[in-house]
Amino acid sequence: MPSPDNLDMVFNEVVYDNNAQEVFKKLNDLDNKRDVLVSRWVWELIQNARGTAGSQNTLHIEVVLERDKLLFRHNGARFKDREIAHLIYHGSSKHDLGDIGKFGSGFITTHLLSRQVRVRGTLADGRPFDFILNREGNDAAELRAAMEKSKTDFIKSLALKPEAVPAPFTTEYAYPVNEPIREVVFKGIQALHLSAPYIFAFNFMLQRLKISTPDESVDLTRKELHPLFPASRYQGLYLND
Repeated sequence: MPSPDNLDMVFNEVVYDNNAQEVFKKLNDLDNKRDVLVSRWVWELIQNARGTAGSQNTLHIEVVLERDKLLFRHNGARFKDREIAHLIYHGSSKHDLGDIGKFGSGFITTHLLSRQVRVRGTLADGRPFDFILNREGNDAAELRAAMEKSKTDFIKSLALKPEAVPAPFTTEYAYPVNEPIREVVFKGIQALHLSAPYIFAFNFMLQRLKISTPDESVDLTRKELHPLFPASRYQGLYLND
């Protein structure tokens, strides 16, 4: 008769296997819908940056395209332990009912850019981390092994005490960019650039958005305008010099 400990191990193995199979299916769906979801990744990163409702008053986002990588930084709330676990294993549901985007099923869409993402950030208790989130694999078993290694690398990075993300940012994602994926990156950045005024209009938390590419740099900031009438308040969008 198996011991309770052995039964727990069996059940955990089944959960991990099922989760890996679900993630593997979602990744394959992404590949099949690449043309439809070509710019979706940037909106998922912005949604993710907003974090838990009420966890922050202002949001600063920076998108930097370099020759061989894309950086996405934000100053959202620091990671909780369970949020990192959801990020690595891709929980199928959001942990916090007040969470409006963080690590829901949409985050996996960012793997349109790369199956490997460097993640830097800080836990809620102040410990910095720096690891590779890896979702590569030819089948669910290989994908599970990759996610297990991501977990191990994350835990190791806590002990190494890596350099924190430069202030004012709390989180940074780095996606490698090669020629096959460059068009997807450009289309996402172009969509973000064109939609920036609307993002500010409907996301009152967003105070600053900076987009930098090898060709240009745009830096937008929300600022309060002088009212036309004493009882009114207006806000405007400024292009920083």
